[in-house]
Amino acid sequence: MAHLGMLKIMEINPVSRFFEELSGTIGFPIVDLRFYASILICYPLALFSRRYVIHSAPSTQHLFYAAAGLSLAYFNFGLDCMHYIVTIIANFLLLQLVGGTRTSVAASFAYNMGYLLVAYFFKKEDFHMLAWDTPQCVLCLKMIGMALDVYDGHKPDKKSLNKDQKEHYLPRLPSLLEVAGFAFFFAAFMGGPQFSMRQYLYLANQQLLPKGEMENPSNLRPALKRFLQGLVYLGLTIFCLPVYSQVYLKSDQFMQSSFPSQVLSILLWGIFDRSKYITSWVMAEGSCILTGLGYNGIDKAGETRWDHCENVHVYNYETSTTIRELIASYNVKTNLWARRYIYQRLRFLGSRPVSQASTLLFLAMWHGPYTGYFHAFIFEFFELLSEETLIEFWRMLGLKPLASYRVAYMIVFPLLRVLMLLGFAYPFISFQLLLFAEYSPVYAAVYYVGHIIFVILPLVYLLLVKPICLLFIPKRSETVKSE
Repeated sequence: MAHLGMLKIMEINPVSRFFEELSGTIGFPIVDLRFYASILICYPLALFSRRYVIHSAPSTQHLFYAAAGLSLAYFNFGLDCMHYIVTIIANFLLLQLVGGTRTSVAASFAYNMGYLLVAYFFKKEDFHMLAWDTPQCVLCLKMIGMALDVYDGHKPDKKSLNKDQKEHYLPRLPSLLEVAGFAFFFAAFMGGPQFSMRQYLYLANQQLLPKGEMENPSNLRPALKRFLQGLVYLGLTIFCLPVYSQVYLKSDQFMQSSFPSQVLSILLWGIFDRSKYITSWVMAEGSCILTGLGYNGIDKAGETRWDHCENVHVYNYETSTTIRELIASYNVKTNLWARRYIYQRLRFLGSRPVSQASTLLFLAMWHGPYTGYFHAFIFEFFELLSEETLIEFWRMLGLKPLASYRVAYMIVFPLLRVLMLLGFAYPFISFQLLLFAEYSPVYAAVYYVGHIIFVILPLVYLLLVKPICLLFIPKRSETVKSE
């Protein structure tokens, strides 16, 4: 009914008519255009906030952040924004009733993940379409993290907390207004990045920024840098992604192309499709910097750091030559959230692989109950394994790191870069197409080449090549030593 109401409004709304015409002109989905327009709107809102709101009383700031975020929610999703209001009120009441206990942590996980999974279930017919469940994903992690921070804050022995927990625990229950401002904080509401309630309260209570930054802010230049970077990725998303889209990967044209052409298409599609995520993260970071939330202290050179909300290390992302480096520079804040609130808290299991597997399982389920997500995360594990086995084999042969061979490295670098981007794009096929019936034909068309390289070959190395090497290489080393 909410969608039907929005359609009626769109018929007479000149803003909606503008987006419809623009969508038809450039061939880009209208829901995506609204999403990116919302991220751009955050910049004037952030400038206004930095100039006027940040000097106001905390309650005024909470009201402004909540109202701005709720307005963006209504602009994009109409009456579906009620889901966020329900989630905020439910989590506030949960903390008021049992906050600071293990029951509150379990209830927070159950409620927020359950609400999200139910949303995925009712969206199963249009699971590819951007809708209200995207901000709900971000809100889900925020609410779970808040419950855990309150739980840490109620522990009598603060010495038992690790470094991250000491930096983020909440010593008291937040008010409804604080929860609303935190949840709806406009600069990060639509697609992240993640930040803790404590960081937000420091900002609202004028405890985050030093006096010099409050009076003469230095955040304009770093915010402009992120904005310009975001425009580059936005251009790739709008003008290049429609050429190499998910629809193209499933088309007869792709299926009938030659193998090299198919591999090239997957490579380019991966680059352009990921650019839409980088666009939202980089631009969101810029508006977070403008609000002051991105402040991260002073570096060793005495310069102000504005990277607290950095979700993509752009330079590392564009220059990395290994899967591990690329993963470490992509979706940084979500991965940090998972490490802080899931992985580190599973140490009682006594097994690092089990903790890692449980964390990946949680992230896959958080994205949605589709086989494509689980395949993508499992494949990521095998890619890291294959990379480690290759490095190990290289060392067993007694060779130095490739980077130490400067001339050779400069020649090989472009090849490594292409292979790494292809390895990053390959599992992303299932991540985007989601259903086995949709992504399996694409893999079959390229003869499952990625599965052979990143799954079968590492297993062959571990089960066959490595035992043989261990039999002969040590003897060779002993012979050399005796000579």
